[in-house]
Amino acid sequence: MIVPVLIFASSAVAAQGIAGGPKNHDRMPLGKWWQDPANVQKLNLTQEEVDTLDEAFNTRARKFMELKHAIELEQFELNGLMEVKTLDEPALMAQFNKLESARANLSRERFQYFVQIRKILGPDRFQKIKRFRQRMMQQQKNGAMKQGKRQAQ
Repeated sequence: MIVPVLIFASSAVAAQGIAGGPKNHDRMPLGKWWQDPANVQKLNLTQEEVDTLDEAFNTRARKFMELKHAIELEQFELNGLMEVKTLDEPALMAQFNKLESARANLSRERFQYFVQIRKILGPDRFQKIKRFRQRMMQQQKNGAMKQGKRQAQ
């Protein structure tokens, strides 16, 4: 459901991926990774590109929050319809469709952001970030497995 766009977002919006949903190992590192001098150097980012990435993030962050809030509201309404003594199946399905539409809107916005970042970086630097993200995910997975083994002992 969640497209690889979350990659670039930070704050509660991004971390939540922008945020919940299925893991996607093609995502980029969370946070304003372009503000890290090491990343700027590794990717050879210009100040103009850093500024453009900031602008893209700031433009989208509020929209992500609004769309996530819309999902929460639709979920709240759906939960309410599920709690009544006598189910109104048509109303329930209509509300479910509203929830799915809200989710699709967020996914669409994330994907548009993903495409915007890809345009800014170009193909080679974009692939570098994807590979970095995959390594990070593997390290986290390995760390979680080690942690799980320690807890099981």
